[in-house]
Amino acid sequence: MPNRQRFILRQMEDSAASPSDVADHLERTPGVDIVSQQEPNILIEGDASTIDSAVGRFPGWRTFPMRAIPVPTTRPSVLKPPASKK
Repeated sequence: MPNRQRFILRQMEDSAASPSDVADHLERTPGVDIVSQQEPNILIEGDASTIDSAVGRFPGWRTFPMRAIPVPTTRPSVLKPPASKK
């Protein structure tokens, strides 16, 4: 099974195909799943090469790999350990 990744598909030009047309095409593309759609962005999941070939048919649309940013800890930490007593 190919490595599945998430991508944000974004309409970059007003003259580009409509989001609904692009979503219809992606729904018919095997190996590509639409996770969420909020115009003009579509969150998709699938193999990177499959997504690139499917989106390549639509000028004015770009894919951006989705990155997870870890939430920083709010727990206090000790910067310097206490000196040992001898």
